[in-house]
Amino acid sequence: MIQHESLRRFLAEDAPYGDITTGSVIPDGEGRGIILSRETGIIAGIEEAIFLFAECGVEARALAR
Repeated sequence: MIQHESLRRFLAEDAPYGDITTGSVIPDGEGRGIILSRETGIIAGIEEAIFLFAECGVEARALAR
């Protein structure tokens, strides 16, 4: 896993003020999303993704069948 401090730095560099486009067209509120693979495979970076979501105040879980 990439170190948390590096992930925080990447996030600050890429989106220092949030996502301006999304913020202008989608109102604040709750939502839900699912990333689904139709094929068996290996997912890389899931721990990093969950950490970055948490840094942005979003609950994320990894589920496998």
